Amino acid sequence: MRQELRAAAGAVPIPSNGSITFITEGLPLGFAFPEVPTTHLFTLDLGITVLNGGIERTIVVDIALGIGRTPDEDLLQVTQFIRFVSLDGVSWNDPREKASLYVGNAIKDFTERSRPNDPDELEPTVKDLVDRVVGSAVLKVHDGNFIALPRSVAGEGNPIVINNACVSWRRLATNFMFGGARGYVGTLFPISTTEAESVLLRALGKHHGKLLPHALWSAQHETYDDDLRRPYVAAGVYTQRIRATVADVPRYIVAKLKLGRDAWTSYRDHNGPHPPERKRTVDGRIRFFERELGWFRREWKLF
Repeated sequence: MRQELRAAAGAVPIPSNGSITFITEGLPLGFAFPEVPTTHLFTLDLGITVLNGGIERTIVVDIALGIGRTPDEDLLQVTQFIRFVSLDGVSWNDPREKASLYVGNAIKDFTERSRPNDPDELEPTVKDLVDRVVGSAVLKVHDGNFIALPRSVAGEGNPIVINNACVSWRRLATNFMFGGARGYVGTLFPISTTEAESVLLRALGKHHGKLLPHALWSAQHETYDDDLRRPYVAAGVYTQRIRATVADVPRYIVAKLKLGRDAWTSYRDHNGPHPPERKRTVDGRIRFFERELGWFRREWKLF
């Protein structure tokens, strides 16, 4: 993989005692240049002009379902993940062909007419099974599964995210950066807990205070020496570093949780009546906020 990435990057000059920032759509090119610290910036599509249109379209999507438990033993929670594959025969991941593709309202119409219980809900003309839906992976955490969505993270607090999950770079780097993370560190392939401890304790301890890509590079160099294995890759502007804050973070989190709880409670009480499925969803979100606030009430005695 390193040889292929290096060939794809071309003749990149390696600066002496310097660093490299790659501008990429997701390729972890820094993995191929262990000689110096590296980081990545993503070329994001910042929007598609929405045009009026009524022509017949052909949209191909991959759909994955996630099924989880709820407090009601007779009720399961179902989450649907949709990945766009192509529009009118043009791959959604082909920037050259897509540049001349007329998009119009196709994606907007598909999204709006794919909602459950919509009287005009679209029905697929052809269905087929696929081995795996790209991008549908979730992170296993102590109390369930976490699905990272492309939306603002940490209350727009611009955090640095470090993710030890297997292949977390390929699946989640662009999501977290799009969500407002200052920096993101993920892995290219599975790692052991011993590796994670060795690299991150060095990066966050011994090399604390250094610029994040440089701290990560130093920690991996010490852990793996001359071995080609360098699982961690950084994204974000090079001049990022781990730094502390003087803010009262627990109280800040509690304030944000209260805002979320009050907003959903107001929606439930003043925007009804809601259909049973919607009411269950809203009630579940209110319970989430109450549960988190209860933890802060018990552990931090904040209110």
